[in-house]
Amino acid sequence: MKLPTAWRASLRVTRRFLPDVLVHKRDLTVVTLLSVGVAGLELLKPWPLQWIFDRALVPTRTTSLSAGEVILLGAAATLLFVALGAVVQYQREVRLAAVGHQVSRSLRLSL
Repeated sequence: MKLPTAWRASLRVTRRFLPDVLVHKRDLTVVTLLSVGVAGLELLKPWPLQWIFDRALVPTRTTSLSAGEVILLGAAATLLFVALGAVVQYQREVRLAAVGHQVSRSLRLSL
């Protein structure tokens, strides 16, 4: 089976620049892990709100915490997830920009 022309061109570009990019493998791994962290924190954001609804606003079972405590803890958890998400996303963006600059600089120096 023959690959489409666009794919063949992409493979040529990949073969040409992959060695230059692999020099920065460690930095790219850190950026990837930070991206996974951002995604994980985004998935955690709705959890405190659900906890507030299930335990305080529409309680289906009794808990050892009062409704006010549940709301306060849920709000604190939401604030924590948002703050952590912002810090991790900022670090990801800064490191991604730094890696991009390093790769383009090394390409310019090699040509």
